[in-house]
Amino acid sequence: GFDLNFLIQGVGKRSMMLRGETVTPFQGNYGYTMYTNQLDYWTPVNPNARYPELTAPGSASYANNWQNPSTLFEFNGAYARLKNIAFGYTLPSQITSKLGMQKCRAYINAQNLLTLAATKFTDPETTEFDSNMGVGGANSVRNYPTPIYYGVGFDIEF
Repeated sequence: GFDLNFLIQGVGKRSMMLRGETVTPFQGNYGYTMYTNQLDYWTPVNPNARYPELTAPGSASYANNWQNPSTLFEFNGAYARLKNIAFGYTLPSQITSKLGMQKCRAYINAQNLLTLAATKFTDPETTEFDSNMGVGGANSVRNYPTPIYYGVGFDIEF
């Protein structure tokens, strides 16, 4: 009487263009914040960094490094997500018929339980652009975290 159902969703190869304060450090409109995913910037002792040298907002170097369309803002969008998993048990018909039921099933389930993604600091499913991959069309990554849901239920038929 046990059953297990699950749905895994993902993309094996995908490029994702991102923009905004999540990839551009010290944006003035957002409190000059710097996130942990932005810490791999160029210094003389870190010449193979992901990001260019940090510069002051408003400077020419800042505009050249951070405010022009570039592959700097292209990230790996590959991911796999366990979207839904459910585990249940259906009582045998000999028991349910004595209780006046045709079927009685108890189950537990969860949604968005696990995500494996190449880019860890954003939800790889999120998007806000159409076919325009320029700076104005890229994803700003301004979204709520993906909720993880747990549930318990009964499926009873009379």
